[in-house]
Amino acid sequence: MNNIAKKSNLSKIKSKLALESILKMITEFLKVGNTVEFIGFGIFKVNNCKERADRNSQTGMRIKNYSSKYTRIYS
Repeated sequence: MNNIAKKSNLSKIKSKLALESILKMITEFLKVGNTVEFIGFGIFKVNNCKERADRNSQTGMRIKNYSSKYTRIYS
């Protein structure tokens, strides 16, 4: 926060609010399936992980890994 506050000439409280609002906005866009692109930084995109069967290495029992979504940053 200190670096953001110094470089933007904002107070620490205002810089924290600005960062939190940007992160919240990115999260909201990604939740509905949009892609977020920051020129010169990267692209935030939601990817899907397929459902698959796996094995517990300690017990040897078969387990099921359900499908899920995860965020990836491409540069």
